[in-house]
Amino acid sequence: MKGADDKPRNIVLCKDCLEVLESKHRHDFVQCSCENQTYTDGGIDYQRIGGKDLSRIEIIESPRQRK
Repeated sequence: MKGADDKPRNIVLCKDCLEVLESKHRHDFVQCSCENQTYTDGGIDYQRIGGKDLSRIEIIESPRQRK
């Protein structure tokens, strides 16, 4: 998934609720509202992801993929 300006992005998918989460800057902690509590943080500086069950999270795009 490429951004309009082709900059790196930090995007994950919660496979439980199918919510796509994007952290857009360093201190942008984004979390879904389902039981898994999938989250991503770090914007394009780093990618920190988590949730109750990591197997229920899909990394769609990582900042490291573009650097």
